[in-house]
Amino acid sequence: MSQLEYTLEKLAEQIEQLASQSKWDELIALEPTLRELVQATIAQTSEDDKPQLIATLTRLRSIYADAVQHAGSNRSESAQELTSVRRSLKAAQSYLNTSKF
Repeated sequence: MSQLEYTLEKLAEQIEQLASQSKWDELIALEPTLRELVQATIAQTSEDDKPQLIATLTRLRSIYADAVQHAGSNRSESAQELTSVRRSLKAAQSYLNTSKF
């Protein structure tokens, strides 16, 4: 596991914790960091590390899907932002699933 993948995994844990605590503003604040880290990790992921990255992105997408569902009943603006992040993660995962490294 590369340093970027390790960092992405730690960020996933932090996001999961914030979502479970309904800390929507803090979760939204992490969005730019998450996007940059996902892009950097995809760019540097080898074929051997691809399955782990896909698993991490799948987990992140699941966390965000749950957060969107809960935030939607609390704050529509947060839900829209979380939906945007979830779509970005899905697109990144789709890219990884179809790309040739």
